Amino acid sequence: MFQTPDPQSYSRFLASIGLFLCIAGFLAPGLVLRETSVLRINKVDLHELTPVARGEIERRQRVSRDVGKVAPFGGLVLLVLGVVLLGYAGPRLRHQERTEQERLSTELDKLKRDITPQTAEDRRARLEAEVSEAGDHEADRAPSGQPTPRPGSASRSPIEQYADVERRVLGRLAEMAPPPLPARV
Repeated sequence: MFQTPDPQSYSRFLASIGLFLCIAGFLAPGLVLRETSVLRINKVDLHELTPVARGEIERRQRVSRDVGKVAPFGGLVLLVLGVVLLGYAGPRLRHQERTEQERLSTELDKLKRDITPQTAEDRRARLEAEVSEAGDHEADRAPSGQPTPRPGSASRSPIEQYADVERRVLGRLAEMAPPPLPARV
């Protein structure tokens, strides 16, 4: 019923909570200490109020004073908790990143070993197949009244033929394998 949380997501969650606590450790006391509107009542204004209102204002002043005394310590506790969470999650994230990089490099090495080197004859046969396939496609696309020059025609020099083959192969490769996306960090 319940899925096991991903350890990397869990570590990122802990790191984000730690960062939030560090920020709250600075902001919360500042916001509490900034609020001084209740404390700015002079004694003349206080004597003009009813006894119930005077008692309520004095109670609010005591609460504000006590919260103002405790706020820096509460901020320090939040800051320490945030640093502890960041200290706990940081090494775990670095270890997971290192493990992921090792796994990816191992997979890349395995894929490189699996690729068999091609001989010159294999490459030539593959190029000729690609050229003949591309020539067939051009013949299908050409207007019926104009003949399409074949890559092996005698009217072209070998350099032009190789350039044409290279251009077609590169175009075919671009169709088959688009450029890779930038790596995520």
